Amino acid sequence: MAITASSDETSRIRPRFGLLSVTCAAAAVALVLGGVSGLSLWCRIADFQETDAEITTAELKVIGQGESGMPRRGHYGLYIVALAYAYSAGGFRHEGHADLTREVSRTQAEAQERLRAYTPGGELTVYVDPDDPAVSRLDRDVPLVLPLASAIAGLVALGAALRLAARTQPDGRTP
Repeated sequence: MAITASSDETSRIRPRFGLLSVTCAAAAVALVLGGVSGLSLWCRIADFQETDAEITTAELKVIGQGESGMPRRGHYGLYIVALAYAYSAGGFRHEGHADLTREVSRTQAEAQERLRAYTPGGELTVYVDPDDPAVSRLDRDVPLVLPLASAIAGLVALGAALRLAARTQPDGRTP
């Protein structure tokens, strides 16, 4: 004797995907991919090779400023040092650029003091990707917290999406 289910029973068993569950699933995928990408970068940076570079330009950059030169609403003018540097790797000369965002100054005088440490023609240590020598960084410090948090948040969002899909009524409503 075969057991069959009516179409009403089948529709109650099979999950239905509403807009909210699909949105959660899309966010989950984005977060997980971002986390995996960040973890991949974190693992790769450990292999970057240290090399000397020459500072070609060093200047102050104002952040939080509008087109008119005035601070944007709710922002104050903050100063960072922007560097350009050149290095040799893989038999070629390469150029790199970096904004020192970890060294933010609130006043121009403080920023000028930081800028003095980076004079054009001076040396700087950079870390170069051995697989692609055109890629360089000023440090190997990539916070592991962000990619891990992204991956975990993605998994939580995926769980929420599956839970919502399981609770969605045949007419698309969630209780």
